[in-house]
Amino acid sequence: RLSGFFGTHRADGIIHVEFLDADGIKLGHETFRIPHSDNYPGGNLPENYHYLHWDVHPLPGATGAKLQIDLGAHTGDGSPDSFLFVAHLFFGVGGPTHPSRWAPFSAGAHELSIYGQSRAWLAFGMALLPQTNDRQKIAITIGNKKYTFMPENAAVPEYLNAVAPTSAQKMDILFDPQFYAQSGHNTLNLYGSDELLKHYQSTGWRLNRSPSPYFDVAWYRINNPDVQGQDIEPLQHFVDTGSAAHSSPHPLFDAQWYYQTYLAENQPTAQALFHYLSDGWRLGYHPHPLFWTHWYEKKYLGKNAGKIDPFYHFITEGWRNNFNPNPLFDTQYYLKEYAAKSRIEPDPLSHYIHVGWRENFQPHILFDPNYYAMQTGFNVQSAKHSPLEDFLASADAVSPHPLFDADFYREQASEKLEHHPLIDYLERGRHGNIDPNPMFSKSYYYKHAQDGAKEPVDALIHYIESGWKKNHAVHPLFNAQYYLEQNPKAQGCIPLQHYLVHGWHNGYSCRPADEPRDHVPKILPGTRTTLRIPDDRLLAPLTGSLKAGRIGVFAHIFYPDLTAEMITATNNIPGDCTLFISTDTLVKVREISDACQNRSKHPFEIRITPNRGRDIATMICGFRDRFRDVDYGVHIHSKRSSHFDSAFADAWRQHSIEGNLGSEALVSNILNILSDDRIGAYAPEHYEPIRQLIQWTGNFATVKKLLELCGEDISKEHSLDFPSGSMFWFKTKALKPLLELNLRPYHFEAEKGQTDNTLAHAIERSFFYCVEIAGYAWVIGQKVSGTAAEQAVADLASVKGYADNFANRLFPTNRELGGLRRYFGQCTRFLVRPSLIQKPRLNLLVPTLNIGQGHIDTATALELFAAIRRSLGTDVDARIITTDVSPELLFNPPTGYQATSPVDKDQQGIDTVSDAAQRFRYPFFVRDTDIFVATAWWTALNTLDIIKQQDRLFGARQRSFVYFIQDIEFSFYPWSSQSALAEQTYRHPGKTIAVFNTDMVSGYFKRNGYFNNGHVVYPLMNPAVKKEIAYGTPKEKIVLLYTRPHIERHGLPFLDVLVQAVIDADPGFWSEWRFLAIGDHITDTTFKTCPSVEILGTLPPQHYAELASRAALAISLMISPQPGQAPLEMAEAGVLVLTNGYAGKDLSLMHDNITSFELFDIDSVAGQFRLMAEEWSQQPDRGWQGKAKADWFYGETANFDEIGTAVAKEIAEKLLLGSH
Repeated sequence: RLSGFFGTHRADGIIHVEFLDADGIKLGHETFRIPHSDNYPGGNLPENYHYLHWDVHPLPGATGAKLQIDLGAHTGDGSPDSFLFVAHLFFGVGGPTHPSRWAPFSAGAHELSIYGQSRAWLAFGMALLPQTNDRQKIAITIGNKKYTFMPENAAVPEYLNAVAPTSAQKMDILFDPQFYAQSGHNTLNLYGSDELLKHYQSTGWRLNRSPSPYFDVAWYRINNPDVQGQDIEPLQHFVDTGSAAHSSPHPLFDAQWYYQTYLAENQPTAQALFHYLSDGWRLGYHPHPLFWTHWYEKKYLGKNAGKIDPFYHFITEGWRNNFNPNPLFDTQYYLKEYAAKSRIEPDPLSHYIHVGWRENFQPHILFDPNYYAMQTGFNVQSAKHSPLEDFLASADAVSPHPLFDADFYREQASEKLEHHPLIDYLERGRHGNIDPNPMFSKSYYYKHAQDGAKEPVDALIHYIESGWKKNHAVHPLFNAQYYLEQNPKAQGCIPLQHYLVHGWHNGYSCRPADEPRDHVPKILPGTRTTLRIPDDRLLAPLTGSLKAGRIGVFAHIFYPDLTAEMITATNNIPGDCTLFISTDTLVKVREISDACQNRSKHPFEIRITPNRGRDIATMICGFRDRFRDVDYGVHIHSKRSSHFDSAFADAWRQHSIEGNLGSEALVSNILNILSDDRIGAYAPEHYEPIRQLIQWTGNFATVKKLLELCGEDISKEHSLDFPSGSMFWFKTKALKPLLELNLRPYHFEAEKGQTDNTLAHAIERSFFYCVEIAGYAWVIGQKVSGTAAEQAVADLASVKGYADNFANRLFPTNRELGGLRRYFGQCTRFLVRPSLIQKPRLNLLVPTLNIGQGHIDTATALELFAAIRRSLGTDVDARIITTDVSPELLFNPPTGYQATSPVDKDQQGIDTVSDAAQRFRYPFFVRDTDIFVATAWWTALNTLDIIKQQDRLFGARQRSFVYFIQDIEFSFYPWSSQSALAEQTYRHPGKTIAVFNTDMVSGYFKRNGYFNNGHVVYPLMNPAVKKEIAYGTPKEKIVLLYTRPHIERHGLPFLDVLVQAVIDADPGFWSEWRFLAIGDHITDTTFKTCPSVEILGTLPPQHYAELASRAALAISLMISPQPGQAPLEMAEAGVLVLTNGYAGKDLSLMHDNITSFELFDIDSVAGQFRLMAEEWSQQPDRGWQGKAKADWFYGETANFDEIGTAVAKEIAEKLLLGSH
């Protein structure tokens, strides 16, 4: 046998087989023609190739053979390329019961193997042929090698030309002794196959006992007229007569279909079942249109793929394990739904094919035969096959379920689908990222339906099975409860299905529109910028790609009498422009068309769209396909606003149209603005009387839902601006987020003359947000003429560009805020926007200014900042930025500073306190000359990012920042993302002006190679505490426990256990002592081990100093090189203090009253503390005799001014001199 799968393109071919004797001498040859065919698409499935086979008759004495394939002449016009592709070339013995596997006999075939699905494909290449009509013989060449196909040491077996199997051999092929013994209602205790065969021939067939899984006796007897009611043994009849007549042996083996599909053209004498058993199943041929052999094999057989016939597996055991024969027949679902209604035998698929479909049974939960019939006209009464077979016959078939939109799915798919969209959807399963219809969001469903999110089932299937009964949400714009309340006829139905099939067509809405209006009015942000744009002269001529840009006017004309006004305005648009006009009736179409024919200089297209969603829906739904055809768009409509006075409404419409299309110069200038890669939209300034109406009114909830679908979140506190009246210009790419919501008319409310609170009103408020989500800024323009226009041209010529100077951004997106904020909120990035003020400004970033919050020494940071500011002088502005916590309601700014709102405009000459804790809601304005002082590690992380954004906005140049390093902050965390992020902020010495809090901290960073130099600040003791110390006060048996539980480095767990260990070691000794816990964030539950600790918590300086003056002992831990002020302060108040050392820190070197331990061993430290108590007992005034050893902490003046001057000098040298 010689066979293969052939792909040909503009050429045919010939296979030469030469027979060789034992010495390799040619004895003769045969040739076989490969006909030209363009009907096979190729790919990785066998059925996509032209299968050809020939019987080969070797000459007497032949012991070997040689194959050569030649390419025929090029045919047809066009490209001269021709090729011949051969896969699975087979030359060998195909025995009657055990056919050889595909085996190419070729040297080098191993090199040519490529893999398609689970089978090894052996491709024998391609040959290119110059365009000519002369037949040529070209051996197939792959690379630079010419291959002939030669069996190596392979003799031609004598039975190569074996005759077709006899009737007895066919009986042997079909009769399965093991199967027969187990079939029927009882097991036969017969052992030999001959005995079992005799039993079948004499008795079994009369009992409808099947001899093979491939042969159903009862089925064959009922469906074959020759044996119906006759005393004829069915299997023998099939072998002798039925098989050749293409009679079906089993309800799942359609012999006639198999023969016509696979054999009629190339193997007309072959018999369907025997071909399937010998070759077909290995080739992936289907025994029935509803059994997908290769799909089943790949899905269920695993390591047994290629070893077991998938059809055999299904009918013997697969269906009992709920295995499916194809993606759209759900065995488990079918049994569950219909086992109680009908006798399901011999298996669910057989039942469906021959019984179930005529009774309108569903093969799958997503295949609704009634809906399919309504869509296609399929008639169960007259049809010859099931609707599922009808559906699977075409990859372009309509959707068989109302909740699956096939056209929508195709539109969303990023690649051409191999199968029908529904099959692709099911194959992708739960983790597929394409929604089944525009009103069903899988991600939204999983997020809001917790039971569905935990099950390994697709969202849509879960919803249809049970989710709808639990009122699970499918889409933020569909409120099932509201819909059912408004439409009693939908009770008991799947709400979304009823709405899509019936409800929206009958004028029902899918959600309420009764959101209350806001009582707090919004004000346009002070940071908003307006561009003066000339309407009587050009900013620049249209050139290049801008001149060639494709423009679309999306115009909704509900009032045809306004057509002339609108068309006249569109004639101001230059270049390649098309009008896309929507209206709602055919009568209006005729009137509008006449006006366009008479007035428009541009081509136009008019569509009738539902009167639902007004001008918004008609653009994003009615013309969504045209967005890909244009680069720029402008949206206008025949706005009448009947709830306003007509004169007012007309004035508003004319303002909007003229602001977008008022003159050729204006339009050209707008297009010039949009040509900036960073600008995505342009809208004219608001019509002044409606400026105060730029509010959420009752639309916030719907806007929030829309943005949730875009993957963003919004609050009412976010700034709001939008193209009022929804007339504006845009890049079509800039509205991509809105288009990707895939809104359809049924998302919009039925038209009832609403004046607010509709989806269209919410989308109007979302336009600029969508532009920003797409990565663009937007411009508000105020058209000017005459002298003002002349000045505007001059002003624009003097600045860098539209985007940097006049474009607006109001909405920091998740992309810009950064993913780290999902884990560490303090790492939220800034959306930096440019301030045009050139005066340098010094900025301090601190987590908070609120007393008792945060873990850095804010007071010391403020002192350092003030010293730098003083040294820089009044030529520099100053700004304090709180990054983590907004200032409290009654916050009093430092002297000389003004508190500002995030939406206040940047002003020169004013020192401010700015709330950047709100940066997830608002942009943050930065000057080119801004210099930053970071404190906590995340403020340094944000500063590094702000510097990058400065470079992007203003141009790259040398930029550095001051980093006030108070501790080794990465040591606060276990090895983790946080520790790594904190540590990397110290690895930018070239950009960092380092200032360390004490030489203990400085020494650590220098010893470990982070910095070679830096400034060191030596802070003073808090004067408010020092002045309240009552020196010489008699000491009492008081132990102060200073801790801050919310800060890990204060070591609360160790302190808690240590105190209890101290007491437990000698309760009698400590019975008269009081243990008092002081520090912020301490509660009654802070100490979990030692209940005898008394909680005092946060103390004002006076009370703290008074208590320290009376206390004898104290414990204060700081697990870092940072000394901490508490041990030093209490030592000054005569307290004997126990603390810890760390990385070279030893506070006992700073004061006589301090004892420092190195080893965190509970018993050892407890013993050390007991010794301190005994020494105090022997000399109670000992603490007042202790002396300070470090002048800097206890002195009268700190070195802030000295360091401030040095840092200011470095700033001036690195950043200010020559910065302009």
